[in-house]
Amino acid sequence: MLVIGSATDRLVPLGVVRSEYAKQQRNPHPTALVEVPHRGHSLTIDHGWPEIAQLAADYLDDHLPTPETPRP
Repeated sequence: MLVIGSATDRLVPLGVVRSEYAKQQRNPHPTALVEVPHRGHSLTIDHGWPEIAQLAADYLDDHLPTPETPRP
């Protein structure tokens, strides 16, 4: 799970994002936190959205199984 947060998000404050990340670290699957500065709640539709999309794509590239890798 990729958790993305921003210090300027007023709807879901960074403290809530970090708390959820801490909870999710207990699951057996890869979990990562990315803090993006100077962004609001609308990360995926606001200016600079390609950067957010690239973060998600990079995470998937790093964690999705390949055809050669057996799934757990």
